[in-house]
Amino acid sequence: MNPQPLNRQNHYDHWICPDLGTYWQLAKVRVSDKVVLKSRQGNGQFPFSPVEGFALRHFTGNLAIAQIQRRCHQQFGESVSETLVWELLQKLIEFGILASEEETLTDWICPDLTPYWTLVPIPDSDQILFKAIEGNLRVIFSAAEGYALACFTGEYTILDIQTRCEQQFPRQISADFIEVLLDKFIELNILARDSLEGESGSWNVEQSGGDRAGNS
Repeated sequence: MNPQPLNRQNHYDHWICPDLGTYWQLAKVRVSDKVVLKSRQGNGQFPFSPVEGFALRHFTGNLAIAQIQRRCHQQFGESVSETLVWELLQKLIEFGILASEEETLTDWICPDLTPYWTLVPIPDSDQILFKAIEGNLRVIFSAAEGYALACFTGEYTILDIQTRCEQQFPRQISADFIEVLLDKFIELNILARDSLEGESGSWNVEQSGGDRAGNS
């Protein structure tokens, strides 16, 4: 079966690109400006252009797609395609270096919300109040969402938290529960999609709730 292409419409620019260094290494090709990605455990090797090689150097497990794309623009200017990193990820999938989108998204680490947000149980209710430590944003989440939010400490993947929620709330959790919750965070401006400026972490967490009071 052919691997499924990455869906650019999903706007996953904030996802961290995987660390390839454990199993792959970059090497220059003699009498050429190209580079090859060579397997550390076998004879497999795949050719890439100089700009692709530059991007691959940043597949260290701590930079987002948008961050690597921006670095490529800074290094090579306007000649870099706006979808370079997405196209590179697709090529890695086609080569069998990475799994398809459906198999890899659940491996992304969920962000640490604890420095800027706190969870407060609502008395006489199974709901949870999500409060900005600075600012006035308040959002009410369900018990299952609150349970998931307690796991957003920067150390668990989507799959980890999804599994925990399914164990805690059997037959009540959808298969894309955490991904839907992350989309809700973006809509509520709890997480930013396109303004990644930090050099580590898979997300840009909004540090202040501002003056918006809201409810999910």
